[in-house]
Amino acid sequence: RYGWGAGASRLICGNTPLHEKLEEDLARFKACEAGLLFPTGYMANLGTISALAGRGDAVLIDRADHASIIDACRLSGARLLVYEHCDSNGLERVLQRVRGRYRKVLIVTDSVFSMDGDIAPLPELVALSERFEALLMVDEAHASGTLGEHGRGALEFFGLEGKVGVVMGTLSKAAGSLGGFIAASRLLVDYLRNCARSFMYTTALPAPLCAASSAGLRLIEQEAWRRRRLAENVTYLKTGLARLGFDCDRSPVPIIPLIIGKEEETIAVSQRLFAEGVFVPPIRPPTVPENKCRLRITLMATHTREQLDRLLELLQKIA
Repeated sequence: RYGWGAGASRLICGNTPLHEKLEEDLARFKACEAGLLFPTGYMANLGTISALAGRGDAVLIDRADHASIIDACRLSGARLLVYEHCDSNGLERVLQRVRGRYRKVLIVTDSVFSMDGDIAPLPELVALSERFEALLMVDEAHASGTLGEHGRGALEFFGLEGKVGVVMGTLSKAAGSLGGFIAASRLLVDYLRNCARSFMYTTALPAPLCAASSAGLRLIEQEAWRRRRLAENVTYLKTGLARLGFDCDRSPVPIIPLIIGKEEETIAVSQRLFAEGVFVPPIRPPTVPENKCRLRITLMATHTREQLDRLLELLQKIA
């Protein structure tokens, strides 16, 4: 019915009912008034941050925020200030320092950090944003579909839905598709539709891909057993890793980093696992700091206990 290529940007003739349906689904899923679809999560961050902040403004970010957030801040022309990873006290000190010095202040954080597998202290960040009258934007790329009773992400997990001005997410992780999105007030979404350049000046996503994304959202909402099984796998593997002496937190996040340190050793362990039929990619600089190279385990609901036991067996042997 729609073909594959959209042929143009959404604002010219690339828009279809499937794009609009997906945006409605995303807004409902994130408990927001409206949604706006971008071709990728990278473009969602790039367009949104550069549209919301500019010269005379300040953007405050977590040191471990995704590269797309950092690039967007640089592109915006706003003053970029960094606080230490998951340090709400550090953020408070920066906010005190910038109070009254800038036209507006934007705080941007990942909710689940893709390389550390930990969760931002969102309750404290929401309280600080309200106290200092700053706009808070939360990147839920790695939390959507995996956290919260209904899979809506870390904001649902903490009971903070409706407390954050800008919610970003991606469709390429738990939804199994492609695309990025913003969920926010209708006024803010309308503003981005006319000011976010990575939305305005790029070809729209293929319509069938939008339909696939809506189907992915339905699976997240209707098949909660996937999330329960994922949580069971996370608990089982982290318990096994702790028994082997690895340092693991007890969060429900399905990203588990095993920090090895040196690049050569990290690659060697990854290659040995791969030779045994287990794919755990090595993460190296510039994605992580020097001497903080790691294996990045990413669990799925479809992993079996036998597969997890095999991974533990191999890690014990290699370690």
